[in-house]
Amino acid sequence: GLVTEAHGVGTAEVSDSSYRTIRSIRTANGLSMDLHELNLTTAGTALVTLGRLEHLTSLVGLLAIPKRDVQDWVPAFLIERAGRHPAEVAAALRHGLAHADARVRETSAWVAGAAGATGLGAELRAALGDPAAEVRVAAVWALGVLGDREARPALARLASGDDAALRAFAEEALTRLDGTRS
Repeated sequence: GLVTEAHGVGTAEVSDSSYRTIRSIRTANGLSMDLHELNLTTAGTALVTLGRLEHLTSLVGLLAIPKRDVQDWVPAFLIERAGRHPAEVAAALRHGLAHADARVRETSAWVAGAAGATGLGAELRAALGDPAAEVRVAAVWALGVLGDREARPALARLASGDDAALRAFAEEALTRLDGTRS
């Protein structure tokens, strides 16, 4: 394909050990892809790095797919990209925290904490009221890791609640906020 600004436009070629093309892969909707990264999945699909950062939001939507390679690769990719493109990753995670699928919301919260996405405090505080317990746990952890002091009152309420897992995460988050744990 054509190369423009370090992004391939066209198809990616998968070759065997003799460099014979065994499959051609094309992105949907004419999107460009990064020439340097292509991951084949066990589902018979490929994950590629898109050439335009605004497409990270679509990538977050893939977290609804219950496949191990997608669940491993997408968060790792977002965490790695957050160091170079924090605003774009934060925008994608903001979208993920509002997604209809609880798995997407949960993973977006974990990634927000791991990526150091401090600009998502309001969305993570809102996630403390999510109907899915796993989303609330992930949001509590992320708020503690991010050092979000505005979350302290809500975390204190959760630390005295009935849900044992949520209570333990809230206690840990409060400990982090109080500076007694690294």
